[in-house]
Amino acid sequence: MANQGEQGDSIFFVLHGSAKIHIKGSRGKEVYVADKGVGDSFGEMSLLTGNVRIATVRAVEDIEMIEIDKERLAEIIAKDAEILNKLVKALEKNQSSLTQII
Repeated sequence: MANQGEQGDSIFFVLHGSAKIHIKGSRGKEVYVADKGVGDSFGEMSLLTGNVRIATVRAVEDIEMIEIDKERLAEIIAKDAEILNKLVKALEKNQSSLTQII
């Protein structure tokens, strides 16, 4: 799915099932961060910032997702700029959650 340290050029939306997000700390220990379920997204941080993925996402049950790459997302945003605002809000929420954990 998505692994910490990999380059990310897409965002994922969960259609069915669930996943857990973990971050490997500086001492190599994985720390649980969040659950992602139906309607949630992940991958927006690296997609929007250009940085590598900061977390690993693993399915905890059968999961169905849609993956949208950077080019396709640009086409979607060109048609509806409000989508970019929603992604930025998700990015801010995730960064705020990470700040509390790390």
